[in-house]
Amino acid sequence: MESKARPRFTAELCALIGLSAILGYAAAHQGGIWVGVCGEMAGDPEAAPILLGLGLDEFSMAPGAVPRIKAILRRWSYADAASLAARALNLDSAEEVRELVRSWS
Repeated sequence: MESKARPRFTAELCALIGLSAILGYAAAHQGGIWVGVCGEMAGDPEAAPILLGLGLDEFSMAPGAVPRIKAILRRWSYADAASLAARALNLDSAEEVRELVRSWS
């Protein structure tokens, strides 16, 4: 059963992907600025690989989510996560993004 927060979360993930395309987190890094995300999205197993691939430096989440997200992210190289995020940037819907992540996991 999906959480009631899921639709909002999905919209936020799409917004972050869009911001990455527009602003480029790489530009922030070039300027010496770290990029992080705090909240439920950082602890979502489907969002975490994309956030890693977008170049986020810090994930702040509920303590109970940390072990699961660490285990998930350990399975991803940065190159694979960046490739996943790049593909996600070209998708039209949140459901397509979720399906993409599931197909790579």
